Amino acid sequence: MTDSNLCTRCGKEETIEHMLLTCDYVKTLWAITSNITGIKFDSLGTIVGLNPRHDKTTITITSEVVRQ
Repeated sequence: MTDSNLCTRCGKEETIEHMLLTCDYVKTLWAITSNITGIKFDSLGTIVGLNPRHDKTTITITSEVVRQ
């Protein structure tokens, strides 16, 4: 936990979208994961999904990532 709303890796405002998709550090990790799995991680929809067994506010990691 921190008192700042800035990303500790790049210094930009840290939002959920930034943390999961737009931070340059995270982009590098998704590029590596994409090379390994063959899945293109270029949107929040490919990174997270709604768990059909729970209500629509439950976010889970996409089954494609887990399966790989």
